[in-house]
Parts: sequence; structure tokens; C-alpha cells
Amino acid sequence: MSENMKFKRKVLSRKKIISSFLVVLVLSLCLGGFMYGLADSFEDFADIRILQIGFLVLFPLFTVIMWVPLCLGGGQIYDMREDALVIIPAYKDRRKWNMILHVLCNDDVTPFLQEIRYEDIDHAKFTVDRKAGVWGLSRYTYLLKLYNEKELFMTLYINPMDNGILLPAGKGGIVLSGFRTSEDILNMMQLLMAGGIRLEDPHHILDAMKRKDIEIYDYLESLQIKRRY
Repeated sequence: MSENMKFKRKVLSRKKIISSFLVVLVLSLCLGGFMYGLADSFEDFADIRILQIGFLVLFPLFTVIMWVPLCLGGGQIYDMREDALVIIPAYKDRRKWNMILHVLCNDDVTPFLQEIRYEDIDHAKFTVDRKAGVWGLSRYTYLLKLYNEKELFMTLYINPMDNGILLPAGKGGIVLSGFRTSEDILNMMQLLMAGGIRLEDPHHILDAMKRKDIEIYDYLESLQIKRRY
């Protein structure tokens, strides 16, 4: 297999963690500042200063702790080799913070990667999850479901580039990391099939991605998949 057909993108690095932290911090400070100004209008309350300190200090701190792990979500494909998938599993938040601190110190995510050999996968299903987005739009996350001979044993989450800045993925991280263009996704699926995995595409999404005359968001909307909230 030619080198340019191999798919690899570093989805977690020190730079991405710092970038995600700064974006979340700035957004939370802006919102905290707005709430600070709103609280300032209630001058009759004796404890208003305590409330304002909470908006400017505690709210941003709480937001960073809650949202940074979501920006660097698991269930992501880290590397695709000729014989195996290498992934960042969907860890619990406590384990994610261990991973984040390790990468900040070492800029290396290797100890937290998991390898899934193609020979252990009987077949895979490529489908999509739909959630409510802003302004009445939908937000989509592609799901790559891996099966052994008996049952589903893992679901990987792929964040499409089509979501845009204000349409984060349903699971597996918001758009600060893990972007995937349609070309990326097609290459990924070709690598899986080249590894001998039978790939099911019940919604024919991959066929739609190959056509330049189809807007993939409009195609997904035409499927009328039940929207989750």
C-alpha cells in the first residue's frame, strides 16, 4: 500500500491541549464577565461581590475542568496501520485528565493508546448519529461500529469537518480536535477494507461522499434520522 494512502493524524498533542484550554477559558471568561455585569445591577444584595467573584473565578475554573476533557475526547482514531487500528479509547474523565497531564509534560500520548488488530474484527458498520444543533440545525457524528463474530465490541467516533465551528460533534470531542474531511474518511474506510474487513454502509454515506455534486450535510438531512437531544 502506498505511503500517501496511509492515514495518520496526531489528534492529541501538547499544542492542541493548550489551544483547547485557552479557547474554553476565553469563552468562559466572556460569559462570566457578562454575568458579572448582570449581577452588578442587583445592588440591593449584600453578598453581590461574592457572587461576582464566583462568576469571574469559580465559573471559568469549573468550565475548564468540565469542558477541556470533552474537547479532547476519546473514541478517536489515532493511526491506521496496515495490520491494525490505533485508537484513543473513550476514557472516563478522571483517566482523561491523567492523559492530558501526561501529554502536557511529555508531549506523548503513546501510553494511552490501544491497538485493535484487523484480524480480530469480523466486520464493521459505518453509520451516523444526529443531535440537535444551534439555530435549528443538526450536528452529526459518524460512528464506526466494530464487530467480532458474535457482537459489537467497540464504537469509534469520527467528527466530520462539515459540522463547522458552532456544530460540535455529538460525542468524541468538539471541533477543536479530531477534524475529518470527507476525503479523510473515505481513505480510512478504504484502508479498513484493504485490511480484509467487510464494511457495511446502510445509509450509503460513503457513496454520497464520493460525489462532488452532493452537499453531505444536505444528504444526511435527507435521511431523516431521528434527532437526539
